[in-house]
Amino acid sequence: MTNNSFSTVEARIREQAAAYCESNNVPGFVAGVYHAGEQVVVAHGCANAATGAPMREDTGFLFGSVTKVLTTTPPATARQPSGAATVVRVPGVGCGVAGVGGTT
Repeated sequence: MTNNSFSTVEARIREQAAAYCESNNVPGFVAGVYHAGEQVVVAHGCANAATGAPMREDTGFLFGSVTKVLTTTPPATARQPSGAATVVRVPGVGCGVAGVGGTT
């Protein structure tokens, strides 16, 4: 990807992020794209709605604190075609994650 086309991608992401945030009341957005040795980071809006601190390209988030939610929500909300709850056993943990209405 040439630098010129990568700049076009950056402009498009910036435009779409701003439009989405404005139309959906999303306070802020930050995303990075890395491709073929080139990198772009796009930031828009507020990082903290309470203080009004701006979202910046170097705004950091503690992503590790939400990974458990991100990895357990899909199996926890999964349903079998029959409507029965899905129980996912986690090896080495000794417990399961139950689907909605299920038991562990």
